[in-house]
Amino acid sequence: MVRDGEEVQIIDNTTKEDLTAVTLAQILFEGERNERMLPLNTLRSLIQSSGEFFEKKISRPVTNLRQETERRVHAARAVINRGENDAREFVTQVMESTQKSVDDFQVKVEDRFQGVMHSITLLNKAQNEVVLLRDRVELLETRLLALEAKFERE
Repeated sequence: MVRDGEEVQIIDNTTKEDLTAVTLAQILFEGERNERMLPLNTLRSLIQSSGEFFEKKISRPVTNLRQETERRVHAARAVINRGENDAREFVTQVMESTQKSVDDFQVKVEDRFQGVMHSITLLNKAQNEVVLLRDRVELLETRLLALEAKFERE
């Protein structure tokens, strides 16, 4: 459901505690156990940053956007007090500007997310290729040892 973009909330029937975050973390854990979705370095970085990555890249820009919107709304209210016609024009400008800011921000977030996911995919492919190469080298070493043993007997 989450992969399909649905918002979910998991509440414990007995305690009424919100278990959404824990459940989503468990889903990530299960996904990692079954198929390595994220490289170890990425997982380590997420844990080491203690949420700093999300704070810098997502939460802080959203907060800044919200604060800027609130500032503009307060300014719009001030204009409303000055005159109805001026207020309509100002509110229209603020709304258009805010919508453009939100749209631009959304495009940036989506671009960054796509870039991260592309990098993760490339890393996973590279890891798989390294494993295949390692297996081939081991097979060649085994064959080479067998040939050396054969020549030593002859």
